[in-house]
Amino acid sequence: MRETIPRPDDPAGRHPLVAAARPRAGRGRPGDGIGAPGADRLLDRLGWAFVQELGSLDPTYRSLVASMATLVRLGHPCDIEYATEQARRMEQVAVRDLDMMESCPAGAEQVVMAVASVVLYEPLSLRRPAQE
Repeated sequence: MRETIPRPDDPAGRHPLVAAARPRAGRGRPGDGIGAPGADRLLDRLGWAFVQELGSLDPTYRSLVASMATLVRLGHPCDIEYATEQARRMEQVAVRDLDMMESCPAGAEQVVMAVASVVLYEPLSLRRPAQE
């Protein structure tokens, strides 16, 4: 895995976290007008203004807006109360992930832990077995 991940101090800026942070030109807000109001209400309720700061430039915000718009288009109610509860649980998971990452030595080790968290642990899909 280390062979596929560029150094954190790569002068060419090819680090995956740097690339993900770059704004993507020409992309609007998917589902704007449908998903954006629900996403904004949810983020306000959570106090997560940092996600709203960049608006459509933030891939996380765009993904949330698109997901909420899809729910509306499918006729599924966007229950803000339920979404808030789920977001609070995910916030706890995110804090744990960051704690694990910060327990690693700075630099490349933290990058490897961050990638492992997304690539290996996130798709582990423990939700389904927990429902059994």
